[in-house]
Amino acid sequence: MSYRTGGAERPRKYMTHIINPDSAPGEDILGRKAFAAQIVEGLGLFFGDRKESLVVGISGKWGSGKSTLLDYIQEDLEDRYKSSERPFKVIKFNSWGHTAEADLERSFLEKVLETVSKLNWKEKTSAANDKFKKYLGYLDYVKFAGHFHPVIKNMLEGAEEYRKKVNVVSLEEIKETANGRLEESGTRLYILIDDLDRLAPAEITALFRILKVNLNLSNTIFILAYDKQVIIQALEKEYGLDGEQYLEKIIQVDFHIPQISEAQMELLFFERLADFLKKVNVKFDAGAFRTVWRIHGLNEYFRSIRDLNRYFNNLVFSLPHVAGKVNLFDFLVLDAIKTFDAQTYHRLYDHITEVYRKGIWQRIAIDEPFIARYEKETTKALLGYLFVRQHSDDGNGNQKRFRDREYFERYFALGVPSKVSSFDLLENFFLKESSAQVVLAAALASGKLPELLGRLGEESLSGSHKLESLNVFSDFIEFFSSRSEPADLEEAILRMKAYFNLVRLFDDQHRATLAALAKLKLEKDRTDRTAFLFLHVLVRYVALLNLPKEVDSYIRLNADKLNENLLVYLHGHSIHQFHTLSTGSPNWVDNLFLIGLIEDDPEKYLAEFTERMSPKLIWFIVFHNLFVFKEGKPDGVIKSYLDLFFPTAVLSMVLRMIRETQAGQMREEQRQDLGYFENCIRQQRYSEPDQDQKK
Repeated sequence: MSYRTGGAERPRKYMTHIINPDSAPGEDILGRKAFAAQIVEGLGLFFGDRKESLVVGISGKWGSGKSTLLDYIQEDLEDRYKSSERPFKVIKFNSWGHTAEADLERSFLEKVLETVSKLNWKEKTSAANDKFKKYLGYLDYVKFAGHFHPVIKNMLEGAEEYRKKVNVVSLEEIKETANGRLEESGTRLYILIDDLDRLAPAEITALFRILKVNLNLSNTIFILAYDKQVIIQALEKEYGLDGEQYLEKIIQVDFHIPQISEAQMELLFFERLADFLKKVNVKFDAGAFRTVWRIHGLNEYFRSIRDLNRYFNNLVFSLPHVAGKVNLFDFLVLDAIKTFDAQTYHRLYDHITEVYRKGIWQRIAIDEPFIARYEKETTKALLGYLFVRQHSDDGNGNQKRFRDREYFERYFALGVPSKVSSFDLLENFFLKESSAQVVLAAALASGKLPELLGRLGEESLSGSHKLESLNVFSDFIEFFSSRSEPADLEEAILRMKAYFNLVRLFDDQHRATLAALAKLKLEKDRTDRTAFLFLHVLVRYVALLNLPKEVDSYIRLNADKLNENLLVYLHGHSIHQFHTLSTGSPNWVDNLFLIGLIEDDPEKYLAEFTERMSPKLIWFIVFHNLFVFKEGKPDGVIKSYLDLFFPTAVLSMVLRMIRETQAGQMREEQRQDLGYFENCIRQQRYSEPDQDQKK
C-alpha cells in the first residue's frame, strides 16, 4: 500500500507548535529550573575551596529532560557568577557528535584546551598560551592527517614528526600548565557533557578515561548527563566487571532526575492538545476524551516529555488537513498508534482492506479475534476502542468513524482521497474500450489494487461479467512485470487467483486456459521473473489457488511438461541468479529460484554453490531457509534443511569460510548471524521447521 501525502502545502502557522526535545529550555513545566538551582547550590557548598576536580552525574531515562536540565544549570551558573568576582567558564560538550573513539578524545581535549587558552588571566601568560596553541596545532594536524593517511602507522609517525618539529610539549606538561594557571587565577571551570548514553561502549569508557587520567584539572567540575542503566551495561560489556561499582569510582556526586508522575503527564498532554486544537480551530471535549486516556490505555504510550514531543510533532502535520472530515477522537488514537507502533500502523491498512475484500463472500469481520493478531497490549486496547467499543461522536457531532468502510481511508492520508472505489475500477476493467493495464495502474495509484485483485478473484464474478479478448492475459502479465514484485507468497497468490479466475469469464475456457498459460512459458535466454514466480507457485502450490476446473485439469495432466520448462529456465539463469545472491540485493523470489533448483537438480545446485560460494550467499541461505525463529530472533537450525542445502562435504567448507570472514565483508549483524549458525552446528542445536517453513 502506498501512503499518499496529498498536494496541500504544509500550513506554516502551525510550525510554531513543533518542539525539539533537545532544544534550549523555555517554559519550566516540570520545575526543572528549581532542581537545577538546587544542584548548583549543592555543588557550591560541596566544592568550597577544594582545588581537585569533581565529577558529577545526572542520571535519568531517555527523554526525561536531561538536556533541558543542563541548560538550566548553565543559566543558573551564569546568573550566580554575574555578582561574583571569581572568574569562571562553562564548556558544553555534546559527546554524540563525535562517533569514533580517537575523534572523541581529540575533540574533547581540543575543546577544553582551546577554552583554557582563551581565558582572560590576571597576568600575562604568553609562555603558557604558546604551549596551548602548539598543542592545539598538533591536535589539528592529527585530525587532518587522519583524512589522508590510509595506513594508521604512517599517520602516527607523521604526527610525531610534526610534534618534534614545532616543539610540542607532552599532554602531562600541558595539564600541569593548565592547573597552574587555574589555581593561580582561581578560575572555576564547569564542563557539561551531554548524550553520554548514546555512545558505543568503547567510546563511553574512552571518555571516562579522559576525565580521570588526562583531564583531572584543578578547579574543574564535570557534569555528565546519562541514562545510568545504559552506562552500567556498556561498562560491563567493555570490561566484563561490575559496571555499577566502576561508575561509583568515577562519579563522586550523583543526582537523579525525578520521574514524571502520571498526573503530571496527563496534565501536560491535555494542555498541549487543547492549545494545539485551539490553533487549528477544532472544538474539543476534553472530558469525553479523558476516558480514552485513562480507561482505554492511551496514557500507556506516554512515559517522557520526548514521547509528548514525538506525538505532537506528528499531529501538527497530519490533523489540519483532515480536521472535520474524520472523527477527531479516532484520529487522535490512530496517530498515537502511528507514532509509537509504526509497524502495526502500516500493517493495519492492508489488514482492513483484506477484511473488507474477503467479507464480501466470507464471514470475516473486524472484531476481537482480528485485533488479537497484533502484538502490543496497548495497541490492542486502542484498536478495541477503534473497532469494537461504541461511541457516538467526537464532541463535534462527527460520526465518521475509522471503522466505517466509507471513511477509513481518510485516516491514512494527509488529504481526503478521491471517491474512486474498487467497484468503479472493477466495472472499468470490463469496459470494451478500456485497457486492463490502465485500470490496474489506476488501482495501484489509488491504493486499491489489493481490493481490485480480490474482486477479480471472486468465483461469483462469472455470473455478472464476461470477457472476449484474450489480450487481457498479456495486459495482466505485462503490468506486473513492470512493477515491484509481491512482498510475499500471500500477495503473489492474490495476483494469481485474479489472473486465473479470468478464465471463468470466457465462453471457451479451454482456449482461455491455453492463452493464460502461454504467457507463463519460460525461455532459457530471457529473464522473466513474473512468469517464473507464477509458474513456480502454480506447480508447487496449486491447492492454494482454487483454480477454475479447466486450469486445474490442465495443470495436473501437464505437470511434467511444466516442471521441465521450469528446469530449463533454472539451468539457463543459474549463473546470473547465483551472482545476484552473492553480490546483489536478493529477495524471497530469488529464494524460490534457489529452492526450485535444489529440488529439481541438486547436483547443479551444489556445482553452482561451491563455485560461487561467498559469505553473503551463505548468510542468505542460512537466514532464509535454515534458521528457526522465536520472537523474531534465530533459535536453532533445521537439520533436515541443513542436509539439503549443505551436505556434509559442503558443510565443512561453509564453516571454514564463516570462520575466515572478516569485518567489512558484510554487515555486522549478518556476520553475527553466521557466528550463531556455526555455534548451532558445533552444539548440535537442531529444530524442526514450523508450519510456514514447511509450506
